[in-house]
Amino acid sequence: MATRLYLPSSGTSALNSLVDDSGWDEVSGTFFRAPMSITKTDTALTDFYSALSVGGQYNAIFAQWVSAPLADDYSFTTSDTIDFVAKVIEDATENDTYWGYKGRVVSNTGSEVIGSFASGLTVQRATEFPYSAASTRTMSYICAAVSAVATDRLVFELGTYENWTGGGATIRLGDPSGTGDFALTDSLTTDLCPWLELSPNLTFSEEEGEEAPVSSYMSLRRGMW
Repeated sequence: MATRLYLPSSGTSALNSLVDDSGWDEVSGTFFRAPMSITKTDTALTDFYSALSVGGQYNAIFAQWVSAPLADDYSFTTSDTIDFVAKVIEDATENDTYWGYKGRVVSNTGSEVIGSFASGLTVQRATEFPYSAASTRTMSYICAAVSAVATDRLVFELGTYENWTGGGATIRLGDPSGTGDFALTDSLTTDLCPWLELSPNLTFSEEEGEEAPVSSYMSLRRGMW
C-alpha cells in the first residue's frame, strides 16, 4: 500500500526555518513552507508564480513541505518510487519549463540532513509545462537509497527547472477537503488536488496520536550514546 501525501497552499511547517536544499539556484518570490500529511488540511487551490531573474538553465523552488515524524524506521531503496501531479502553466513557449524537485530525510528538529530519496534539479524530466492553457504535469521517479528512523521527517521541495530566454511559470497548489484528487495523468484541465505519493506504506506518529519511539539505532546514529 502506497503513501499519498497532500501539498497544501498554506499552514505552519513543523520546521518553519528549515533551509532549502543547496541545489536550488533561486527562491521564488512566493516561496512558502507548510506541513505535509496523509490527510487534507482544507487549504484553497492557489496559483503560485515565479519569474526567474536570470536566463539559461536554472531552477527555482516554489514551496517546501515537512511531514510529521515517522512512527517507524524505514530504508528507502531503488525498488521504491515517488510520483506526483499538479496543475501548471508556463508563460512563454521558449521557457522550456519542467519539474524541479527534491525529497529529503531530516532529523526531527531539522538539524541533520540524513539523505535524499529523490532529486530532479538539473535536468529536463518528463513533459514540458503547457503554454496555451493550464493542465497537469506528472512525475514518476525511482527513489535513491537512504535510511530513515522513527522521529525523522520527510521534506519535499517543489519548483521548476527551465532552459529559457525569458518568463516564468505557475504551479497550482492546495488541498481542499471537498475536492477530489487528480489522476496520475498529464494534460488534465480540471481543478482537483495535487499530491505526492511514495510506494512504501509509511506511518507518521503525530497523525496517529502517539509519540514515536526512540530506537537504539537512532540514538547511536545521532551520537547520543
